[in-house]
Amino acid sequence: MSMMDLQSISAGIGLFRSLLGSVKDLKEILPKGPQKEQFEITLANAERQTALIESQLALLLGYELCKCEFPPHPMLKSGTIDGTKNFRCPKCGADSVSQDRPTKAITDYDVFNY
Repeated sequence: MSMMDLQSISAGIGLFRSLLGSVKDLKEILPKGPQKEQFEITLANAERQTALIESQLALLLGYELCKCEFPPHPMLKSGTIDGTKNFRCPKCGADSVSQDRPTKAITDYDVFNY
């Protein structure tokens, strides 16, 4: 798949999201009742499917996905950590490269000396 194809797909998803936003505004004018409830369920499912498609597209483009919520969403590149590309979640702030590294203890008995 070429980059142009991916850009077209991304643009299509953006247009679909815009359409969902417009449809979402319409639900406020519907009278309460079972039809409005079914409309809200259908709209929520469409939003979820769109988010899943965005996740798949992000994977195709080489992005990391954050799993702080479902469906997962793309993490944004934020530089490098120890020479490894790092991606950061715009929602929870998690990094794709673990920064949980033990520090050397300054004692006679070093628990980190393997």
